[in-house]
Amino acid sequence: MDLYELRQLAAFAERGTLSAAAEALHLSQPALSRNMKKLEEELGVALFERRKNRLALNENGEYVLRIARELLSSADGLPARVQEFDRRHRAITVGLCAPAPGWLLTPLLSSIYPGRMLQTEILPWNKLLEGLDSGRFQLAVLAREPESGRYFSRECGRESLMFALPPLSQVCPAREPLFCGHGRRDHAADGRYRLLGLRAHGEASAHAIFDAE
Repeated sequence: MDLYELRQLAAFAERGTLSAAAEALHLSQPALSRNMKKLEEELGVALFERRKNRLALNENGEYVLRIARELLSSADGLPARVQEFDRRHRAITVGLCAPAPGWLLTPLLSSIYPGRMLQTEILPWNKLLEGLDSGRFQLAVLAREPESGRYFSRECGRESLMFALPPLSQVCPAREPLFCGHGRRDHAADGRYRLLGLRAHGEASAHAIFDAE
């Protein structure tokens, strides 16, 4: 038995007749009929109700069809899953809340893992935590420490931002001073950055980075 036979079974179920399925598969109808008979022999059960001028899946056939669709879906998704697995083992993925932490971490990670690629992505706070939870990121840098005990963290740097404005600026009146962290920015008011890892799978990498600092 091979996946191609299961694809033929799925094509028959979708098209409704052997002739339509054979046309979609670019096979002759006799060849498809032989393959379906071979599938029955390999499974050791009848899959079809055979009546005059009509062929339909029986209860066994419907059951096999459900399993076949699951197997085909897994097989079709295998290349993407393998590529993602390979990417995770060849690359260190880091989510960032701002560009500045990447300037520190890029040379540090490259020195600790010289044979691996570094991939960074800047995202909002909630997306960074989602990325850690899903395994999309091995490490993340945020501007404040989350309350959940699922993560371990350590301060990894600070940034000072200043605004230069002309005298008597209408943008920033004296009674409403503008400061780092005001408004909807994702930076902490104290300018500190925290390096986070998920305790389940990121601790070793983060500890290596912490020890190197």
